[in-house]
Amino acid sequence: MHSYKVHFNNAEQVFDFVTKIRKFDFDMDLKAGCRIVDAKSIVSAAAISDASELTLQIHADDCSEVLDCISPYLAA
Repeated sequence: MHSYKVHFNNAEQVFDFVTKIRKFDFDMDLKAGCRIVDAKSIVSAAAISDASELTLQIHADDCSEVLDCISPYLAA
């Protein structure tokens, strides 16, 4: 599993993010504090998208293609 900080400025970005990651076959979660939700669910992602610290957990060995797709949303 790999973890990366992500950030969204608005609901449109959440929708775009979820649309991009849905094409991958492996599981991904968004974590905010003790809450963990399915990152591929628009409703779940939107529900925690305003958290100050949001972590994407990718359950795969090689996630380089995912990182290329979601690079605009990776936190510095």
